[in-house]
Amino acid sequence: MSVCELLAPPHVCDAVDDRVDLDRHGRRDLTVRITAPAAVCGPGDGLVVTWAPQSPTLIGVFEVHTAVAGVGAVYVTLPHAKVCWSAGAAVRVTYRLIKPDGRTLEAPSGAVVECVSEYPPLLDFADVTEASNGHISLDRLDARGATVTVPYDDVPVDSGDTVVVTWTPRSSGVEPFETRFTVEQARGDGSAQIPLDRVRACEGSSAEIHYRVIKRGGIGEATSGRSVFAIDPTPDPTPFPRRPWPATIRRPYIG
Repeated sequence: MSVCELLAPPHVCDAVDDRVDLDRHGRRDLTVRITAPAAVCGPGDGLVVTWAPQSPTLIGVFEVHTAVAGVGAVYVTLPHAKVCWSAGAAVRVTYRLIKPDGRTLEAPSGAVVECVSEYPPLLDFADVTEASNGHISLDRLDARGATVTVPYDDVPVDSGDTVVVTWTPRSSGVEPFETRFTVEQARGDGSAQIPLDRVRACEGSSAEIHYRVIKRGGIGEATSGRSVFAIDPTPDPTPFPRRPWPATIRRPYIG
């Protein structure tokens, strides 16, 4: 028997019958238990747990690194913010030990769980720079139209991903508009323009804005919530005050 064969498969503590119900679990992190027999590992060893969805997801594979403090059971926390994007996917959980001398010991088998959810996570809402309290005033827009911002700090994007922004008018007969851009640097905000004529077509009504992120290579996709903005009518121009003509003074006729 090799040393690696002494490593038992990981156990996902929050799984029931190999299923993780993300809706019932809420926003809590997941816990994985690793059995650390004294014959194989000891204090100071590194431990790497790998979470690997078996179908395309927005986050994809990620790892959590920790250290072994003693023998027995080691509990590793997997962040909900990453796990939640595996809704609807089967996930393989594996781990490996890294010895102080650099040797790597990998458990011969992993655990496979299915992440289920009736409410898949949504990306954070987009905003419009020129909007105020959910209203877009046409007189505040320039020739470029409305600027839609995507908050990279709250959205799991990477350089090379594609963001597709959709403007959906609530006015009957007005066609939706779609534009896309590539993420260059995954920090701050990304932005896209809704042409002025598209915004003006919704004057006196409203429009929904949402976006979706397509991972580089098309390996995963997710959609944001929908923001609704009212398009205020252009106010009537202020009437120009008419300057009164000076009164005509008639001189009395002197015969």
